[in-house]
Amino acid sequence: MLATVALATMLALLNSTMIAVALPRLMAELGAALAASGWLVTSYLIALACLQPVAGKLGDRSAGGP
Repeated sequence: MLATVALATMLALLNSTMIAVALPRLMAELGAALAASGWLVTSYLIALACLQPVAGKLGDRSAGGP
């Protein structure tokens, strides 16, 4: 159980920063402006935040939660 929590914590941090790390290359490849690339990061984080409750509910269901 502790290993699962530790892995999830590490992946949450990695997931939050992977778009920011790839952003300069995306901007160069697509020729995007800084404002447009800012919306890319914002859209990704909003989608991630919207899907987290759904994933939590599915995880509770498979684990035999309420």
